[in-house]
Amino acid sequence: MLRVRLCVLALLSGLAVAGLFAGHADEATDKDKGAKKGEEKPKKPPLPLPRYFEQLGLRQDQERAIRKAQASYRAKIDELRKRIEKLRAEERQATEKVLTAEQLKRLRELRAGKKPND
Repeated sequence: MLRVRLCVLALLSGLAVAGLFAGHADEATDKDKGAKKGEEKPKKPPLPLPRYFEQLGLRQDQERAIRKAQASYRAKIDELRKRIEKLRAEERQATEKVLTAEQLKRLRELRAGKKPND
């Protein structure tokens, strides 16, 4: 049940992030479109502001500070996600070590979607 909840959470998080970036995908400038081989790569578009922040009348310095904080925390969050993936893999290995060979074989069949009499 926990695995299902985590999968749903991951899916919803992915959809939320995709939604944030979807509005900014079409904002490529003519300069970006005309970049030729050997030229410097254009800068990445800025991170989208958090919801409703665009309606607050932020000054440029406030907007820069917010984007800087977002970038800083985004890097930290990415590191934590990688660490969580590693810990989950370690947990899976530790729990599978407890199983007998027959149980481990059956577990792999279940994960592959096979039924008991397949």
